[in-house]
Amino acid sequence: EQYNRLVEAETEELLSRYGDLFELWLDGSARTPAQGGPDLLPIFEKHQPQSSIFYHTDDRRDIRWGGNEDGVVGDPCWSTVLDPRKMNWGTGSPDGAFWCPAMADTPLGHDWFWRRDGNRGIKSLDTLQRIYLNSVGRNATLVIGLTPDTSGLLPSTDVERCREFGAWIKTTFGGTPLAKTAGRGNSLTLELPSAGEKSDLYVVVQEDIRQGERVREYVLEREENGVWVACRRGTNIGHKRIIKLDSVATTGLRITM
Repeated sequence: EQYNRLVEAETEELLSRYGDLFELWLDGSARTPAQGGPDLLPIFEKHQPQSSIFYHTDDRRDIRWGGNEDGVVGDPCWSTVLDPRKMNWGTGSPDGAFWCPAMADTPLGHDWFWRRDGNRGIKSLDTLQRIYLNSVGRNATLVIGLTPDTSGLLPSTDVERCREFGAWIKTTFGGTPLAKTAGRGNSLTLELPSAGEKSDLYVVVQEDIRQGERVREYVLEREENGVWVACRRGTNIGHKRIIKLDSVATTGLRITM
């Protein structure tokens, strides 16, 4: 009982003093009051009703774990599950009736803890880019663990790597796209400027998930010298699918679902 009251008081402090939080994460789950654990849901709902909760008890499951600590999820990665008590960790199920998107998590260093000897390493920018494409780019969210040192601050090397990673995301996906389109139906075509030039392309496809995940299969084609050539086949799209295409001369893209 003493431990439960301590956890409730700590949760009350964290949720009431630091502004709006995007996600509340209890690593390793938690016992419910019925199981003899602390009564946390009323505190969540009072102070952070807008947050998603990584709680993983039968009382509430908003997010499911991607199944590893590498920061990536499987492909496909559906946002629905058949049974919230059986999480279908990395893949979900296209036939699920319960909305429970996947979360990919990984530490910036070798593990989740700061090391006094400094032997913790941090992921390279190339590794973080790959992680992003295989988590956010596969219809999941991404959580990266950052570890303060004994000063209570993040090491300068970690801060700089996060700055580089954020700059890459902003430059690659946050600016004006080369071209864009939207619409209804089973097929969409996108004309690309600078016809004939060769360059790597990131194709970002998003589904209107207000109606759930309805796409069950898609084919992405690119136009080369007036001919449509299939370059990627897949199943789910969901909130976001990022497809990287290698350098090739193309004048248009077409997706058929």
